[in-house]
Amino acid sequence: MIISKTPVRISFIGGGSDIVRKSMKVPGRVISTTINKFIYVIIKKKFDNIFRISYSKNENVKNINEIEHNHIRETLKFKKINEALEVITIADIPTSGSGLGSSSALTVGLINALNCYIGKKQTKYQVAKDAYYIERNILKKNIGYQDHFNAAYGGFRKYIFYKNNSIKNYKILNSSKKKELLKNIVVFYTGINRSADKILNRIDKKNKNNLIDDLSKLSIKFENNLKDMNLKLCGEILDKSWSLKKQLSTNVSNNFIDTIYKKGKTVGAYGGKILGAGGGGYFIFFCKKSKQLELKKKLKNLIPIKFSFEEHGSKIIFND
Repeated sequence: MIISKTPVRISFIGGGSDIVRKSMKVPGRVISTTINKFIYVIIKKKFDNIFRISYSKNENVKNINEIEHNHIRETLKFKKINEALEVITIADIPTSGSGLGSSSALTVGLINALNCYIGKKQTKYQVAKDAYYIERNILKKNIGYQDHFNAAYGGFRKYIFYKNNSIKNYKILNSSKKKELLKNIVVFYTGINRSADKILNRIDKKNKNNLIDDLSKLSIKFENNLKDMNLKLCGEILDKSWSLKKQLSTNVSNNFIDTIYKKGKTVGAYGGKILGAGGGGYFIFFCKKSKQLELKKKLKNLIPIKFSFEEHGSKIIFND
């Protein structure tokens, strides 16, 4: 039995600019962090010739091509697995369509588990690239690179995405600044799940390229103020970023989400955004500690999520 443990992530700013485009005028830039909420992938060799796949439903099939779970099926095929396995996935919190990069985390975690199973070693960069290839090129999902790299590397980082499809990443913020930041952000679960790639598919990139480049440029301002711990300005930059992102597609937000945001700003939150592509999932606010109780009361119909930043990316925690 092999078990991998892979964190999901919070993307602060720059999401969308990680989709590499020929029309990019500037590299994409994303600032994000993994958190201590995980997706576990368990794989075990079967004694018979039946694949057993267990997630929110159970599948028992004789052939890989019969597996309904797209990511599991295509990852098994990509890694050329020919013998029947049991594959079980477990998540700490609701992750499907959440904006936490869960599908990419699952794919990265499954690749790591399968690498361990077949005795193959890969760098974090290679694992992230393979996970991206499966989702983008095989499953034809209109997504960028950031989620796969978050899951593979872990930590609080800035990512830079170049037109030639190369990616660089750097750790930012020391431990004391991360502790201070953590005290001043609140995350809520909206209870709404959605498909990120469907939202991204509706973005008319031909007419929105300048907006996407602007999102990348805002990441630089956000990072500079974050390093100075000017969290009020960070929140205001998030506010600007959220405004730009809503211009990409009418599906990014809706009346329910807009109402959440207005209520948050009313009680004194500096700024915030829906995590991921938009449309639902989790909402983050930059809000000073003294205002957070009032914020939670104002948004009493939402579920606040307790979390901390996670330093490590996907790893094998059991192998026997």
